[in-house]
Amino acid sequence: MSMIAIIGGASYYALGRSSEESDIRRAANTLHAMIRVARAQAIMNSTYSRLIVNNDQTDSERYLRTIGVMIQDDSTTDYWKAIERSEQLPEGVYLVPQGSSPTAASLSPDWPTDAGLSIYKTDVGAAHDTAVFKFDYPVVDPVDENTTDAPRWIAIQFAPNGRLSSARWGGGNDLPSNNQLVLGIASWVGGTLSFREPGKIVGLRFKPSGSSYLVEEATVL
Repeated sequence: MSMIAIIGGASYYALGRSSEESDIRRAANTLHAMIRVARAQAIMNSTYSRLIVNNDQTDSERYLRTIGVMIQDDSTTDYWKAIERSEQLPEGVYLVPQGSSPTAASLSPDWPTDAGLSIYKTDVGAAHDTAVFKFDYPVVDPVDENTTDAPRWIAIQFAPNGRLSSARWGGGNDLPSNNQLVLGIASWVGGTLSFREPGKIVGLRFKPSGSSYLVEEATVL
């Protein structure tokens, strides 16, 4: 009887692990699909577009899980408009933020400090976490990317020709050379998003052409 219980427990543990791996792969597919949408919208509308990821630490449901797409409003400087409904990553899977000690998030001691973090910077000379803007989303009317008291959003920007762009209204400056978005397994613990299982992280890297590719091995991210 005790042997049956042990076998049953082991099976439940294996099921949990396979479920997490399935969720993170599903999340990677969702994120990759939205990246393609953002790039396609830039080309189709002949303007700049952004893939955005929620970075509002006060909203535990959307924080580092809600993804959207916006295009530049060419009539008003610094204004953007929603072009696609948002998507939500599977429960338990989040974008890994930049920084060794991200606010409202913690990393397990064995977390890879370079390969295991997302990089979203405005241009080649900027810090790794500078492509973050404040605006309401989704809304019908164009919104200012510097809206006071609005939620924060991480952005990856594409130019009208579909290439990667500096994350500025109207482009300009040298484009970032190593932007990447990393997904990991995490859960909320006492108001802090705690990342674990570094061996399961999945990353999406960007080429200057605007195309992106999936990387599952943390050591080569």
